[in-house]
Amino acid sequence: MEARLTNMASGVSRRKVPAHVETAAEGPVLQVLACPFPDLAVDGNHRQVCELEQEMLSAALGQSVQLECCRLDGHEHCQFRPVPGSLPMAVLDEAIVVNPKTEKV
Repeated sequence: MEARLTNMASGVSRRKVPAHVETAAEGPVLQVLACPFPDLAVDGNHRQVCELEQEMLSAALGQSVQLECCRLDGHEHCQFRPVPGSLPMAVLDEAIVVNPKTEKV
């Protein structure tokens, strides 16, 4: 998991957003030191940007991540921690089964 997070940090950094992986007792976490969408989150009221980043990171990692701290709350960085044994929402959305008799979910 740490290697996958390190690769993800490199990918985020290539987008000109400094990021690195910290190893904690509970496991590795991804720390993002700047907002990848500064023009959208400028006034601190656009949490959708944080949710979007969380979903994108989860999809790229193949496992849900939890936003543990956020720059919009006054922290120095945003911190994302993988949730053990979870799947990202994008995977869950694709796994919805439709009842063939009623064509309803």
